[in-house]
Amino acid sequence: MANVWMADKNNLLLQIVGRCVRRAGHTIISCSSPEEALARAGRVRRGENLLVVDLTSEEQSDVAFVLTACIPSLKVLFISELPVAKVEWKARRLVYAMAAHRRHVLRRPFTTRDLMVKIEHVLEAPGAKAQAAVQG
Repeated sequence: MANVWMADKNNLLLQIVGRCVRRAGHTIISCSSPEEALARAGRVRRGENLLVVDLTSEEQSDVAFVLTACIPSLKVLFISELPVAKVEWKARRLVYAMAAHRRHVLRRPFTTRDLMVKIEHVLEAPGAKAQAAVQG
């Protein structure tokens, strides 16, 4: 099972994602600041790690930078109502700091089924398990 990181504690998205993720057997890890992300990443690095980032918050981008530096095998799922090209433009600083094979986008609106299918797809993408095993 994977660690699914969320960069906001008081977000409706966190509640929705958290419920779905827990039902699927994954662990949800929330952090509201880059400092908290750094502290938690130091304790929870093993296994598969996926960060779900809602692009409406600059603070979430900062958390993503910290986690990407601490967990090299981290995969990222961006959630946005924008088309993929605009997501990449809006989050250019963050998106291009990550390898293309580690970033994915889920457009709003979506169902909980869409969310879980996308999370499982991202976690099963080539390289995720191999990178996690190397860090083991």
